[in-house]
Amino acid sequence: MKVGVDGGTDEGGSTALALRFAELRSKAARARCSFWLALARCMDEASRRGP
Repeated sequence: MKVGVDGGTDEGGSTALALRFAELRSKAARARCSFWLALARCMDEASRRGP
C-alpha cells in the first residue's frame, strides 16, 4: 500500500474505503429512520385506542 503526499493511502484504497464507509453510514441511517417510524406508528395507534 503506497502512502500519498497527504499521508493517506493510495487513491484506489482510500476511495474504496470512503465508499464503504458511506454505504455503512447510509444503512445505519435507514435503520434508525425505520426504527423511529415504527415507534411513531406504535405511539399513534396507542393514543388512538385510548387508555
